[in-house]
Amino acid sequence: MSLENNTNMAPPATIAADAVNGLTPPALDAMPEPAREDPPWTGWDVTLLAVIAILGINVFVVIMLVVVAHLRGLTFDQLAKTGAVLTLINDPHVLFPAQLLGYAVLVTAMVGVVCKRYGRDFFPSLRWNWPGRGWTTWTLAGMVMALIVNMISRFVPVPKSLPIERYFENAAAAYILSAFGILVAPLVEEMFFRGFLYPVLARRTSMFLAVVATSFGFMLIHAGQLANSWGPLLLIFTVGVALTLTRAITRSLASSVIMHMSYNATLFLILFVGTSGFRHMERV
Repeated sequence: MSLENNTNMAPPATIAADAVNGLTPPALDAMPEPAREDPPWTGWDVTLLAVIAILGINVFVVIMLVVVAHLRGLTFDQLAKTGAVLTLINDPHVLFPAQLLGYAVLVTAMVGVVCKRYGRDFFPSLRWNWPGRGWTTWTLAGMVMALIVNMISRFVPVPKSLPIERYFENAAAAYILSAFGILVAPLVEEMFFRGFLYPVLARRTSMFLAVVATSFGFMLIHAGQLANSWGPLLLIFTVGVALTLTRAITRSLASSVIMHMSYNATLFLILFVGTSGFRHMERV
């Protein structure tokens, strides 16, 4: 955790000595304010990035749908008649390459906004701020949060079937999802929500409202996977609050990324153990 010190503030002993010698200490209102969230980008830039991400992912879904259908010898007429389009869209061979490419476009756009449009360094602008040895703390925090969420989820009403369960139909799909969910999704999602969105909201509103709004947006991107079920979504919202508070309090995006990765990795580890190495996916 990095602390921003006010190096211009004289120590109490110095101020007292100055008073004895007849010197006037600096006025309180003349002292610099604590650092606040003030990113170079605007809310319109964040909105543009969101549109780019949505369009990019959907375009690549269509492209991958065509590619996979062709490889399997299916025509669009066959897909329409059999309803196989819906099945293919949720196929890991379609969805994850599309989302990976869409995220790549989003990251490129984010770098363009910061580096090209505003001429700033990318990671310092997002307050990356590696926590040093503190990375172990946030790794442990992510693990504990995953264990708590996994335990609470047993008492939360959940539909009998969730769309995300289609991604675990076999071991190969489970490994693909695990790799994506641990290595890619946390980094990109944290950069957008806690790196770009949160500081813009915090600049215009209070930290409380910014945390709530950022967490709500984070929850919404998972709504489709969870069939808009309020129970699982409430848990995701709570996770979003924890991640956003980590970024807000530590002023370290790296800390929330580590925590997010650790959280996802722990959930996949629980699934791995519970299905005997992804060999018995019927237990999901």
